[in-house]
Amino acid sequence: MIHCGVIRQAAKVVEMDRELLRAGDKGIIRFRFMYHPEHLKEGTTILFREGRTKGLGVVSKVHKPNKTVGQLKQQSGINS
Repeated sequence: MIHCGVIRQAAKVVEMDRELLRAGDKGIIRFRFMYHPEHLKEGTTILFREGRTKGLGVVSKVHKPNKTVGQLKQQSGINS
């Protein structure tokens, strides 16, 4: 789950620069929102959590999606 300002949405970890991060470690993690695209600005504080695991960071780069929302819905089987 990603928390960034008013955004609250489930996301999938696409890529990490390390295989494992422990308390106090720093790393770069790339996420992809699962349900619909969101508008994020670089420099915004972001919190992610999974169960008891939590991470706090800053949006360092925003990638444009390589598929349109309609294509993502068809791929995931979501009906509008």
